[in-house]
Amino acid sequence: MIRIQGGRFKGRRLLQPGSLASRPSSAKLRSSLFSLLGEDLTGSWADLFCGVGGFGIEAIGRGAEHCSFVELEPAALRALASNLELLKIEPAHWRIHRGDARRWLTKVLEEAEAHYDGIFADPPYGPLDPGILLPVGWRLVESGRARAFILEHAAAADLPLLESSQLCTVRTRHHGGAAFTIIEGGSR
Repeated sequence: MIRIQGGRFKGRRLLQPGSLASRPSSAKLRSSLFSLLGEDLTGSWADLFCGVGGFGIEAIGRGAEHCSFVELEPAALRALASNLELLKIEPAHWRIHRGDARRWLTKVLEEAEAHYDGIFADPPYGPLDPGILLPVGWRLVESGRARAFILEHAAAADLPLLESSQLCTVRTRHHGGAAFTIIEGGSR
C-alpha cells in the first residue's frame, strides 16, 4: 500500500489493485526526493508511468497547481481515478493521459507552449531501458519545456553518462536498490 508522506494528504493511503504488476516508489525514496525538491511545490508537474498516482498526488498535496498523469495499464488507471476521487482533488488540478509515456514526452517536446515545472518518470524495472528516457529529459530541460526531469531507476541500471552544462545540471541519489537522477535547468 502506498502512503502519502507529506503535504495536505500526508498519511493517506492510496488504493492499489492487487492484480497490478507495478513496483511503486518506496516511501523512503519519495521522501528523499521531496526533501530535495522542497516541501512546497508550485506550477505544473507530470507523473509518467504513474501507476496509482503516488508521486503526482503527493505533488498536488504539496502545492503543485496541476499534474498530468500518464499511464497505460487499465487497472492502474482505474485505481488512479478512484484515488483522485477519494481525496476529492478537483479535476482542474489534474489530467489523465492513457497511453505510452515515451510518446507523451515526444508530444511535449513538439508543443511550443508546453511547460512543466517538473516531470517525474518511474518506468517499470526490466522491460524498458530507463536510459532511453534521459536524453529526452535533457532535451526537455534544455529547451525550457521542463525545469526538472526526474527519472527513478534501479541503482544498478546502466544509464548514459550525462554531464552538467551551462544549461543543465545532473545529479543522482541512491537509496538501496533504487536511485533517481535529476536533470535541472535554470534556478530552483
